[in-house]
Amino acid sequence: GIVGVATAWRSALRGRRTLLLERFGSVLHTRGSSHGRSRIIRRTYPQDVYTRAMADAYAFWRQAEAEAGVQLITTTGGIDLGAVGNPGLAAIVRGCERFGVPHERLRADEVHARFPLLRPPDGYEAVFSPEGGVLDADAARESLLALALRASCELRTGATVVDVAAD
Repeated sequence: GIVGVATAWRSALRGRRTLLLERFGSVLHTRGSSHGRSRIIRRTYPQDVYTRAMADAYAFWRQAEAEAGVQLITTTGGIDLGAVGNPGLAAIVRGCERFGVPHERLRADEVHARFPLLRPPDGYEAVFSPEGGVLDADAARESLLALALRASCELRTGATVVDVAAD
């Protein structure tokens, strides 16, 4: 999946001897969660650990896009909705402020004015993040695999790991 090929690419880039094992006949299979044309990508999370990590994740994806010459992220903006006073939304706002994530708080009527298909009930609010978007998981896996192989990663498909032992 994406995590495996991303790890293999970064390892091979560092000059490490890297072996990528894939259980199925191709890394580009549909048996995992990292396939399809759309996966949400965002910087807004109620947990600081994820909000902080997403700065590095976005930098990683931009580097992959540049090196592969492929657009992987489509920026659409993202929105988190909840009842006024919702602890999760409050945590998202705190994380955005703590880590410098661009965001905007919107009342329910402002959400509907800006996004006419959304009609949050009275008593709801939103956090809008202009950096949210969609990651093309299929293109990401394919691009990361090409980058890993270009960086001298060895790929073995149809491999089942039964044991791992240190040299």
